[in-house]
Amino acid sequence: MRNPALFLSFCSVPCASKLHPPVQQVAVVKCLSSLLITTQSIEEEEEPARDLQSSDLVLLFDLVLHIAMSCDVKMEFIKEENDDDTCHQCGKSLSCKASLKEHMRIHTGEKPFTCPQCGKSFLRKGGFKIHIRIHTGEKPFVCQHCGKSFISQGTLGTHLRSHSNEKPFKCPQCEKSFRRKDLFSRHMRVHSGEK
Repeated sequence: MRNPALFLSFCSVPCASKLHPPVQQVAVVKCLSSLLITTQSIEEEEEPARDLQSSDLVLLFDLVLHIAMSCDVKMEFIKEENDDDTCHQCGKSLSCKASLKEHMRIHTGEKPFTCPQCGKSFLRKGGFKIHIRIHTGEKPFVCQHCGKSFISQGTLGTHLRSHSNEKPFKCPQCEKSFRRKDLFSRHMRVHSGEK
């Protein structure tokens, strides 16, 4: 059985970007943590996997960013089943061995990332990096509508809903809608009687 793979269709939208490889080419990234990539034409067999060079990574991630931000193209993320990447404690299927290793910390309670300033520990490096910004004051995510800055992409996303009427969290019992998940969760406790 093949490793889990991330399939990215290269951008086929005509534009001035030099990021576009030939339209008929598809990148198959085998487990981002192991940084292997193969390329494959629609008509051809898969070429052997090779280690990514730093220039490949820059182009690949620039391309992903370009597609996400500029083109009306959907990216498909496909996970093939692989028993080696399934948690034997809860049955959750993960995308690769590195994700499984990180997931296992939920069961073991391991929090390997500790803030040197306040001692708070984190399960994931991403959460740790966001936390550090609280101490440094860094807010790299800026709202294009009002200029307000945020410590994470997630908090910016929540804020952006305040500029629109989007309320994605809908109560199935009373049809009330909420912009923020925490407010939705608090509302759901009203229905359940939970305090």
